Amino acid sequence: MQPEGIQDILTFSPSQCSISVLSITSEDRDDSGERIDMSVKPKMLVQTIADVTMVDVQEVRLLESAQLDALGEELYRLVEQMNRKKLILDCGKVQFMASAAISVFLNLNKKVAAAKGTLFICGIRKELMQVFEIMRLTKLFQFVANEEEAFKRLGYAGKH
Repeated sequence: MQPEGIQDILTFSPSQCSISVLSITSEDRDDSGERIDMSVKPKMLVQTIADVTMVDVQEVRLLESAQLDALGEELYRLVEQMNRKKLILDCGKVQFMASAAISVFLNLNKKVAAAKGTLFICGIRKELMQVFEIMRLTKLFQFVANEEEAFKRLGYAGKH
């Protein structure tokens, strides 16, 4: 059973692997009862292999406030409601990122740590990594080159 507001569009489940595209359903409403603007739903591919959840952010630009709020809600839901404790956040497609996106990542990191979990961020472009370095956040986050390296650091020989 999934939390309210999450709809599986695509599911593939051989053995311990499942792939889901998460999106806000058209009937979702915010806390005040207003319908959520569907044009700002986050685009992300979520895959689970064993007990590791990989989130591939499908956005090129993480700039708009409403978009970042929706992304944060979906990411937080994975930890808080779906009990995902080992996350790999792949930002390889992201070319532009507002500082508010870093706040979403910081909040996600706090939620994962509170759940005694692990968060890896991979695929960050060199230009964006410089922002994390300037803000001295490289010691707070666990950055890896790719999903394979994250799996190795989690104690798995490989994804499959």
